[in-house]
Amino acid sequence: MSNNTNFSLFQIKALYYEYLSACIISTKQYLKDQKLEEMKTRINNKKPSQIELENEKNINENENEKNNINKSTIELEEESKSNKIINAEKGKEDDEDANKRVKKKQKGKEDENEEKNEKEKEKEKEKKNKHETIKNLKFLKKLDILDEFRKKYLILKDGKPRLVIPPFTAKKVLTRIGLRKKIKLKIYVASHLTSILKKYDIISKKMNWWKNKNHDIALFQGIIKYGFDIDKITNDPDLPFFAIKKKIKKEKKIISNKSGNLKDKNQKNGKVATGQKEEIDKQNAKKYLFFPTNYVLINRLKYICLNFDKFKRKVKKKRLKKDKKKNRRKTQDSKFLKRMERKKIKRRGRISRKRKKKKLEKLKSEIKLEKELSKKNKEKEKEKVGNKEGGETLKGEKSKEIKEKGDQNSQERKNEKENEKMKKKQKRRKKKIKQEIKKIKSEIKLERKLKEERRRKRREKRETRRKKKSEKRKIKEKGTEGILDKKKEGKLDKKKEEKLKGMKEEGNKANDNKEEGVKNSKKIKGEKKRGKKTKKTKKEAVKTLKKGKGRKGEEEKKGKNKKKGKDKKRGKDKKKGKDKKKGKDKKRKRKKD
Repeated sequence: MSNNTNFSLFQIKALYYEYLSACIISTKQYLKDQKLEEMKTRINNKKPSQIELENEKNINENENEKNNINKSTIELEEESKSNKIINAEKGKEDDEDANKRVKKKQKGKEDENEEKNEKEKEKEKEKKNKHETIKNLKFLKKLDILDEFRKKYLILKDGKPRLVIPPFTAKKVLTRIGLRKKIKLKIYVASHLTSILKKYDIISKKMNWWKNKNHDIALFQGIIKYGFDIDKITNDPDLPFFAIKKKIKKEKKIISNKSGNLKDKNQKNGKVATGQKEEIDKQNAKKYLFFPTNYVLINRLKYICLNFDKFKRKVKKKRLKKDKKKNRRKTQDSKFLKRMERKKIKRRGRISRKRKKKKLEKLKSEIKLEKELSKKNKEKEKEKVGNKEGGETLKGEKSKEIKEKGDQNSQERKNEKENEKMKKKQKRRKKKIKQEIKKIKSEIKLERKLKEERRRKRREKRETRRKKKSEKRKIKEKGTEGILDKKKEGKLDKKKEEKLKGMKEEGNKANDNKEEGVKNSKKIKGEKKRGKKTKKTKKEAVKTLKKGKGRKGEEEKKGKNKKKGKDKKRGKDKKKGKDKKKGKDKKRKRKKD
């Protein structure tokens, strides 16, 4: 069969299952169409019987006779009335004609709108019919291909099928087709596939050589190329399974030879120990490379396809977290670089300051040396002048000594000229040094100003940040308070409302008592000024102030706490005039307070 056909066994199974599903779909559609046609024929083929037609004729004749009799009586009555009404109706006819014309125009517009709606509905129906026809054509093409396949490979001349597949195997074929589509269109094309495959477990601990990155992807490539024919996948030299299979065969031969040699030795010696067998098996297990069977590989593919979406979501979450961290690091790195630049600038400033300080110290030391040299030269000149005066006083010295002195004076003049030149150079040098010192000091001042500006800007930024944070907190607090107040207002019961009313009434009474206490206190003060003091008025004022709980009542309480003895002693010691002045001063202080 395989020689005569161009299809593999896997393709034959798949096409057979598709043929069965297509037949089921076609039968369902055929039955629906058949039912619709039967209903239409029943409605169109219905014909009325002869008895029904005769009964209808008799009924129509009787109705016509009755109508003619009634018309003759009604016409006479209407003629008498019509003559009276004609004159009144002439004026109304003109109005009715105008209304009819308006109604005709409105009806014309409505008819146009109805025609447009009908045309749109017809266009939509045509589109639907075209779409359905295209679907049916595709379905019919598929059926034609399957019919050709059925005639060639599945059915013999007698009508018996050549190849019969049970439903269990057909379901298996369908699942494998779905796996292959998912691998080809979704998994193998997915981004970050290696990171997703890392999260899957290994097939088994025995297969240490299996790596999810390489071998799972190679398995996908083989299934896309050869289908589920795993023998072809393992024998493909482009894939890594071919080299692994060769290693397994070599190691099997080596292990079988070693185990045979050991058995022969033990048989010759007559010693066959169980412990030696166990050691041999352990050594073989370490060196042996386990290769998975076809069943294991297919289960591996099912495991990957089922859990692919779950692991893909986890990888996406990790990627998003990493991207956030990178963005944070970038922002942190930018801040870090700014800090490093500031530190570098500070270091450069420190180094430049140190260098400038060293220059200043050198210049100052040079100035000191020059001053010391100038002092020494002045002292020498004074000594020479003294020697000249002493030489003039001396008389009667020898001529030789005079000549020697003349020679010395000539040399001294030369030295004086040289000293004058040196002094000029020193003055020029001092000017240059002073200019350099001024430049250095100006640079130092500028650096200090820049530092102060930077510090000021930083302080301003901190203050703005604090203000913004405080404003945000206040806004949040206000928002929460408003929400809580609304919730509380909605949850108040009738009992709580009654309590609130009672509290308000009590508050109003307290306010009234306060006003009365204030009035009484004013009366008492007026009496004190005049010198009238009564015990009854004081007691009444204190009681009213206790009820009102005003500030003025508290001030009078404080006045009571003072001892009366002190006031009496002061009144005895001091004169009346002084007492009056102090009373006035106390009143002024109270007003200020």
